Amino acid sequence: MRSVILSFLLALSLSLGAGAARADRTYTNPDLASDAIRLEAQVKKDGMALAKKPTAQLRKEAQEALAADDAQAALKSLAGLLAANPGNAAAWLADSRAMITTGDSDETVEPGTTGA
Repeated sequence: MRSVILSFLLALSLSLGAGAARADRTYTNPDLASDAIRLEAQVKKDGMALAKKPTAQLRKEAQEALAADDAQAALKSLAGLLAANPGNAAAWLADSRAMITTGDSDETVEPGTTGA
C-alpha cells in the first residue's frame, strides 16, 4: 500500500512539474518582433516633423484624408500622430488600413488567412 501511495505521489509531482514547464513557453516570432520595431522606428523618423502639430489637429487631418479617400495624405498625418504617441492603437489600425489601401505593404495577405 505504501508503494502505491509513493508511486501515485511521484506521478502526480511529475505531471504537475511538466505542466509548469509548458506554461513557461513563449510563442513569439522573432522576425515579427523585429519588423514591428523597425516599423515603429520608421514611423517615428517620418513623422517627427509633423509631431510638432497638436495631436487633435493631426487626428482631424487624418480622418478628413481617409474620408476623402486620400490614403497618402492620411499616412502623413498618421505618421505624425504615431510619432507623438506610439501607444495609440487606433492610429496604428488606421495607418495599417491606409497602407493596405495604397498597396504600401510588404506582402499581400489573402482573405481568410493569417499571413504567417
